[in-house]
Amino acid sequence: MRQVVVNDLVFGNGRMKICVPVCAQTRAAAVEAVREIRGTPADLIEWRLDYFTEDILTAAPAVLEAAGELPLLCTFRTKAEGGEREIDPAAYFALNEALGALGVPMLDLELALCLAHEARAKQAIDALHGGRCSCFPATTLKRRRRATRLWSATGRWRRSAETCRRSP
Repeated sequence: MRQVVVNDLVFGNGRMKICVPVCAQTRAAAVEAVREIRGTPADLIEWRLDYFTEDILTAAPAVLEAAGELPLLCTFRTKAEGGEREIDPAAYFALNEALGALGVPMLDLELALCLAHEARAKQAIDALHGGRCSCFPATTLKRRRRATRLWSATGRWRRSAETCRRSP
């Protein structure tokens, strides 16, 4: 299994990791929640940006500092994916690029948005990975599109080793 290391936390090895979300609306509440989580057995923190009502980029340095050595995963979950609010796709990718530039160690990008806006997603991921985007290999995109067509045509998901698809 591939291992990924973020702030000394190893994914793909050892015990299961515990991620605790922060759904605060303000900088002060987010910083307080992150400080509280640091006193728990949590392995990482997920900052749910779709709940946040203040300027995200202004608050991000304080939230990052409060997290200390705990890795911070930033997630903007759109309404379509079950989140709290919508965001324009251009603003979504620009926000994630700006968070990466601020030093956020992990970003949760929505696959549906990335597939719907492949060129912009690749541009953002290239920027985040220093020009080394390999996130959209043709075979993965073909499988995902096939899965989406199957899902749309039938009605239920069936798991397989290759991909997720709906079954009759």
